[in-house]
Amino acid sequence: MYKVLYIAGDGRSGSTLLNIALGNHDQVLAMGELCNVHRFVLGQENWCSCGLPVSDCDFWQSVEQRLLCRNSTGTSGLQQRFESNRAALLWPWWHYRRQAESFEYRSRLREVLKAVADVSRASLIVDASKLPGRAMALSLMPDVEFYLVHLVRDARALVWSRSKSWKQNLSQGIEADVPARSTSLVCANWCKANLLTTWVRRRISKHRSIRLRYEDFATNPVDSLRRIGQLVQLDFTAVAERLQAGVPLEKGHTGSGNRMRMQEVKLEPDFGWTQNIPQRTEAITWALTGQIMRRYGYQRAVGVAG
Repeated sequence: MYKVLYIAGDGRSGSTLLNIALGNHDQVLAMGELCNVHRFVLGQENWCSCGLPVSDCDFWQSVEQRLLCRNSTGTSGLQQRFESNRAALLWPWWHYRRQAESFEYRSRLREVLKAVADVSRASLIVDASKLPGRAMALSLMPDVEFYLVHLVRDARALVWSRSKSWKQNLSQGIEADVPARSTSLVCANWCKANLLTTWVRRRISKHRSIRLRYEDFATNPVDSLRRIGQLVQLDFTAVAERLQAGVPLEKGHTGSGNRMRMQEVKLEPDFGWTQNIPQRTEAITWALTGQIMRRYGYQRAVGVAG
């Protein structure tokens, strides 16, 4: 039985910070975007958050030795079919229609979980892949004790963040070129990711998931980690104290995720967008996402969530 805490929601919502923070508990293995283990990590020229190339990292080399299937192309193809938004909406019909492929997909997913669990000996694996389809798949695997954190961030913060572009730089944690995105596209993806995550939450036990706003975690990590601790039956008090004190966190062996994993990581609330986002962009973003944001407790006034 594998105990998994899955962080779901949209990108740029603080999942890397939350993932690393949770990994500072001695019983927790924080894996970052585990969905990318074949695409960006194993057999690739990527860097681990420990500061070493994956090819020189003892943890990832031990994981790779335990995997029978190292076919990144085949695994990526299966993930595209079974971790898609369509798969999340149409489960279980989507899997019944493709039973042979579904069995192979879940076998490879289980193999990765077993490998990282065997190497780390951790009692809880954190997967910050965020994909709703992957969350649905994990929640229905009989040998996975599944928990979910729906991490939400103000859509205006994401619009501001994604207005910038980045060039690939593996040693700095940028796994591919990241183009700037339009306000309308970011808003559409934000709505889709959060509504689909809500859909998944409704299909699992209400005692196995919580919704957490980035703004609450950034300003009150003690209460946020207490809620997560109650969810997974672990005490994160010591981790919360480190966050509040501004102590740099141990980054573990996150192989894929935001570039933050390659930098010094400590709690530094990021609300710079409230001062920098153009007024017109803010107004358009609220018009496109405000109805959903109100459900999550956000207010029209630009500032930290109320």
